Amino acid sequence: MLGPLEIIVDGRPLKVAAAKERTLLALLLLRANETVSTERLMQELWGDRPPPSAAKLIQTYVSHLRRQLGDVIATRPPGYAAVVPDERLDSTRFEELVQRAEGEDPSSAAATLREALSLWRGAALEDVSFESSAQQDVEQLEDRRLSAVAQRI
Repeated sequence: MLGPLEIIVDGRPLKVAAAKERTLLALLLLRANETVSTERLMQELWGDRPPPSAAKLIQTYVSHLRRQLGDVIATRPPGYAAVVPDERLDSTRFEELVQRAEGEDPSSAAATLREALSLWRGAALEDVSFESSAQQDVEQLEDRRLSAVAQRI
């Protein structure tokens, strides 16, 4: 997530080509292991004007993603969750390293922050566009990166 959305399955990169499916997956990953309601997904995917078939479209997108990713996406009423171990998410690893650096001496902290910043491959989720509140989550990731750069310096 710390750059273009990149998915590695069995050691190989996987491309989610469809924009709405990529956005749906990114939304679920931003709230990994938490349930994201179908209503929120519709709001993020289509804004204030979801098509009448929005809920069905989300089911279709989830079905396509499950074919590619396996059981990563779980159905959890009232929506869905991306079930991903924390160590598999670059954003979680980044946060863990930044937190670890806060308790270290300056030399060690600088090395830890360099490691954290090396996880970034570009702007957060740069190949995904969001309607509203998810954009705030992306901006928070970017702010956290700038903070880590300043702290490292």
